[in-house]
Order: sequence, then structure tokens, then C-alpha cells
Amino acid sequence: MGKRTYLHSQTPLQTNLANYTFDYIFNNDEYVKAENEKYLCNKLGALRCYKGHQDVLKLVDRNKPYCLVFEDDAGIKKDWRTCVLNAVNILEKTDIVSLHGRDFSKNYPSIKINDDTFFIMAKSAEVKSVLGSLSYLIKTENIDKIISRKFDGLPMDLYIVNEFNFAVIDDSPFIHDRTVDSVLAKAK
Repeated sequence: MGKRTYLHSQTPLQTNLANYTFDYIFNNDEYVKAENEKYLCNKLGALRCYKGHQDVLKLVDRNKPYCLVFEDDAGIKKDWRTCVLNAVNILEKTDIVSLHGRDFSKNYPSIKINDDTFFIMAKSAEVKSVLGSLSYLIKTENIDKIISRKFDGLPMDLYIVNEFNFAVIDDSPFIHDRTVDSVLAKAK
């Protein structure tokens, strides 16, 4: 496995999973429709991802209007800074803008800003499926809702697309780089 390149120069956060107490009960996720079941096979991985997002969001300065979150295996595919600037405009209409989405329907209203197309998925009773927590922009006013939610088996991707007014970019500036171990995989 190769060496990971981090996207910013600040001191990387060190997380030790051995300090977590896994007292969560993994249910059958009865409320998640069958089309999402293929994403629910690795519940320990989903828990690690969920806790990682919660831990990072706890560090966010709430005096800032929004926060940009990257998972540790986000690789750069193209100029991401322009996409982020475009996403800030979309954030005026949504709670979260995913800068990387896979396996999602494009049958939603879209907004084009420069070369970026964003699909807008308003919170509704419809169960939506987007693998989109690799990188996202979130309004800080929504962070406490994520931090306070107890993990119930639903992966972070599916939680944020279904519980918030959500948008996802088409043609992500990032790739899900699984050619190197993630920080969490090394903590096993």
C-alpha cells in the first residue's frame, strides 16, 4: 500500500479506535428499503465511519458559517477548490453539499454553476441513496444534529442524504482512493 497524501497542511488528527466502547446494537435496519441493503453489509465499517465524522465535527468552530469535511481516503481527481467555491453558492439552498457522490439517481432538479452540476435532493419521505460522505460542505448550524445522533446501523452517507436538504455534485473532483490503507484500517 502507498503513502496517503493529506489535503491540508494542518496537523493530522490521530484517532485510536481502541478507546471507543462499542455499545451500539446493530439492528436489522428495517426502515431502510431493500435498494439500500447492499450498502449495509459492513456495519463495523459503517460505525467507524460514522464515529469518525462525529469526532471531526466536534472540533468545528461554530462561529464559521460552514465546514468542509474530507474522509481520509479522498483522493484528488481535478481542481477541487473551484468546485468548493461553487458548492458554497448551492449551500445557500441546502444544508449539505456532497462533493463526491456515487450510485445516485439524476432524476432530481439540478443547478449548473460554471462547469459543475449539482443535483438538489430536498428532505422528504422518499428514501434516497447516495454514497456521498467522502467529502462534503456542511452548514455549521447542522453539525449538532449529526454529533448527537446515536448510531443505529445506517451509514453516514445514507443518513445525511435522507435527513437533510442535500445536494450532490456530478463529476466529483475527488476519487475514493482505496489504493492505500485508511487511518481507520491501520487502527484495527
